Amino acid sequence: MKNNPIQIVINSSDYVTPQEVNAGGSNHDFYEGEDDAFWAHKQKLVKQLSSIKTSLARSGYSSGAYVRVTLREDALAKSHRPTSALFKHQTITMVGAGALGELYFEVTPSQIDWLATRVEEAEPTTNLKEVVNKKSGEVKLVANPSRLRSEVGAVDELVLPTSSEKRSFDVNSAIEWLSQPVTGGAYFVELFAFPVGRDEMASASSVQQALITSFSEGLRTLDDSIEVGFVSRSGRYNSRMMSIRICNGGVFSWPKGRQNSSTSGERNNQRGKFSPEKNRHQSLLAFLDQHPLVRRIHLPPVIEKSADPISAAIGNIGIPPSKTPGSTYPMIGVIDGGVSDFLNTWKIGSWDNLATVHKSLSHGTFIAGLMCGGRSFGNSSDVARELDGCGIFDISIFPDDVSGVFESYYPNGAPDFFDEIENAVSKAVGDHGIRVFNLSINLMTPVAEDDYSPWAERLDEIARLHQVIFVVSAGNLRGKHRPTMPNNPAGILSTIASFPYDDTILQPAESVSALSVGALNVPNVIPHVSETPTNYTRRGPGLRVGVKPDLAHFGGSVPTTQTQHHGLISIDPSGQQVTGMGTSYAAPLVAKSLAALASSIQGSVSKETLTALLIHHAAIPKPLSHNSLSSVARQFVGFGVPSSSDDMLLTEDNAISLVFNGVLTHRKELNFEFTWPQCLVEQSTGKCRGYAWMTLVYSPPLNRAYGAEFVRVNLDAHLQQLQTKGGWKGQLQQAYMPKNTNTPAFEQELIAQGLKWWPVKQYRKKSARGVGKSSNWRVQINALSRDGEKIPKEGVPFSVVLTISDPVQNEAVFGQFRQWLLANSVNCADIRTAARILPRS
Repeated sequence: MKNNPIQIVINSSDYVTPQEVNAGGSNHDFYEGEDDAFWAHKQKLVKQLSSIKTSLARSGYSSGAYVRVTLREDALAKSHRPTSALFKHQTITMVGAGALGELYFEVTPSQIDWLATRVEEAEPTTNLKEVVNKKSGEVKLVANPSRLRSEVGAVDELVLPTSSEKRSFDVNSAIEWLSQPVTGGAYFVELFAFPVGRDEMASASSVQQALITSFSEGLRTLDDSIEVGFVSRSGRYNSRMMSIRICNGGVFSWPKGRQNSSTSGERNNQRGKFSPEKNRHQSLLAFLDQHPLVRRIHLPPVIEKSADPISAAIGNIGIPPSKTPGSTYPMIGVIDGGVSDFLNTWKIGSWDNLATVHKSLSHGTFIAGLMCGGRSFGNSSDVARELDGCGIFDISIFPDDVSGVFESYYPNGAPDFFDEIENAVSKAVGDHGIRVFNLSINLMTPVAEDDYSPWAERLDEIARLHQVIFVVSAGNLRGKHRPTMPNNPAGILSTIASFPYDDTILQPAESVSALSVGALNVPNVIPHVSETPTNYTRRGPGLRVGVKPDLAHFGGSVPTTQTQHHGLISIDPSGQQVTGMGTSYAAPLVAKSLAALASSIQGSVSKETLTALLIHHAAIPKPLSHNSLSSVARQFVGFGVPSSSDDMLLTEDNAISLVFNGVLTHRKELNFEFTWPQCLVEQSTGKCRGYAWMTLVYSPPLNRAYGAEFVRVNLDAHLQQLQTKGGWKGQLQQAYMPKNTNTPAFEQELIAQGLKWWPVKQYRKKSARGVGKSSNWRVQINALSRDGEKIPKEGVPFSVVLTISDPVQNEAVFGQFRQWLLANSVNCADIRTAARILPRS
């Protein structure tokens, strides 16, 4: 029976110490013993630099431009970056990154000449030095290149971005798409740099000043009926994204500065009418294609709900659960089209900017019904894992799909909609302290491999500013569903491999701080296998890095001739019991567990701790637990399905869970040394056995200008055992790293498999026979910043959950470890009743 509370280490900051500084490795020679090839490589780079300079002279933008530097695949690590001897940070500015191994630098013609000279100066031959093996005394020769030769060898290509890289659409498709009023009718143009205001412009580089001036004047000369603005008008949101709209008549407009986001009623609707005139669009796109300040050109997204229509009524009027006087209930903000008055008993507030005639209540009511009365309305406790009852803050901002309605509220499309989300969140947090928000709404745009979208960035900015967590649907397949998955690994792999359509998760499900949720089949809907991914759920990760979706839950199944319903039950606006399906309906089940967890903990708990606890207690569904399905599980369910909040906060006698909260600043790390529970130590050999797993969640600085490298700081956690000859050895393996390999992993593998540079990580190890010879262990958390990036002065907040258990469930681990904590003056408390938790001290 679970009756031992999770222990939070109140004085985690006492274990933050100066970071152990590694000496660092020597320079790597990428052309060791291949001097002829290195000479040819240098000549190639010099020729590419010459071509760049010639192109600049011909283009009319002679002040400078932005060069893309592509690195070799084996040169992706921070230690190989060409920024110490070649593209020196002190003299040449790095402005962003693209795909893995793609860097962008701002260069002038004189800097191009200097770079060519530096490439020529790299020594042409392999330098060797003698190294003596300390154990054997053997002497061997190893490469010893200068830093310059190493960096020149690391660079594969130097080019200017081409027009074809800047956009993926032609003029006809653009006009057709922008003619939909729901889009806002503007191109979204991402720039390499854009100073805001006179002070920033004055301090900008000469290249930036010249290019921004030529950009604004070029647009003005091109067309006197163009509206230019910021994609987001929030003064707190620093984006390099501009909106450019071709109008029928009107006057050229250029933004003077940002303003705080406004409500829909205050937005300026006095815009010129969109013009579909083809020659004007062709001229604009041609100008944008060739201007060096322009990085990418996007078409605006369209927003949709992540669920199919609900079924007809299947039963009587549902009876909402009653409130128990004196009880505390979870609270969730439901961002949707409105929640029916049938659930007024559970509404605690609202942000309502929609006219009654424009509300679309079915979707939001189904979601709120699952939160308030998941069990009362007919779902089992396996599906609705939390007790009924939930305070609903009704954020009614997504109107029905009647033509002309959406754009009347959000004339600029998605940017206005996300501004409205922030306004509503601010109100809900200020009035009720709500921490969890359900967003079962997606953009009709799949996540791109190397592009963290501005909409995911916008959600992350709102979450950071208000310290909240969004739970987001992963998105549904429309029209083309996968076949039903069988109950065997080979059949599941075959079903997925044979599906020919793009099933990538939809934006903004790649939001770093949000929890995105995929959908599983519910029990007892024949012939669907319970807990397998549904026919319609999309899969991740989308981005090349990380795990998305983060989690999965029951989302309703596709009806069949055998079962004429979806299996997931809630209510329609009139209170009738209905069934539905969609990742929209899996998300609120996760949101409910997260909110229930938050309401069960007294005091102020960080969003990192809430997320870490939820993910730590998630489990891969049984049909996906076979070793051969590891990658499939990651793509569809992430870290798994959360347990109930009660299960997250308690452990059995044979286990103990510890939570560490803290903030890591520059050159600091956490080191918590402890003794392994003696009941799990083999006394004759000193070997330590048990099952340990650890979950790390942190909130790094983010910058989408850096493409696949948008996460700018990496935190890593280690559970290490003291070795007999000194030093510490890590004994846990990251959840998605290949097992049983002694081959060192390259940076690309660490990113793809080990979740390096991803702010949610999990580590596991089970050892029945035991490891090592010492019972001295430590938890260590350390930080690494990107090349040229500094850890913020305020630090990086993190939370780690560590569980140690007896795999055979015999030993009294909790009592023994708890005694050790008390004897060693570790200030611990029951996480549910700790007076306060200090995540940012």
